[in-house]
Amino acid sequence: MQRIFGLIALAIFTSVALFTPKEDKTIVKKHTGNTHVVQSTGASMVQVVRIIDGDTIEVLQADTKKEIVRIIGIDTPELGGHGTVEQCYAKEATEYIRSLINTKNVELYAQVGDNADKYGRLLRYVQFNGEDIGLRMILEGYARNYPWFDHDRIEEYTSAEGKAQYNKIGLWKACEH
Repeated sequence: MQRIFGLIALAIFTSVALFTPKEDKTIVKKHTGNTHVVQSTGASMVQVVRIIDGDTIEVLQADTKKEIVRIIGIDTPELGGHGTVEQCYAKEATEYIRSLINTKNVELYAQVGDNADKYGRLLRYVQFNGEDIGLRMILEGYARNYPWFDHDRIEEYTSAEGKAQYNKIGLWKACEH
């Protein structure tokens, strides 16, 4: 009986250790090949539990609360549904982000100002192993910069979009513009 309680305690301790938010107080920017690595201030660690589409994910927070997160600064083609038509490259964008971060522990960090969108989704930048996932999605041609709302990385994302367009990568090759 004591062994069972010991195993349960170990499982609880491991779960708490895995899902406890960690604060990163450093800000480091460096380029590594085609990706931009950024360590943010005050990031919270969460687990991705579902990919909704190319720019929206569901995460499990340390307190076991699930939240829908809309990635700041990117726009991917829509999957369709609810009376809308699937857009060119929607499935590819969704599958790509799934391959990058599904079931992974990622860092989220908020931009000063807007915390949630009009649908109640948290607005966050997403980083995995210090890499800006939104920027990677744009550089690889799975997403566009989302310039309709100001964000901290708009210049960087606009430049990345220009590179992807120029190189005819991903949606810039497959879809009419």
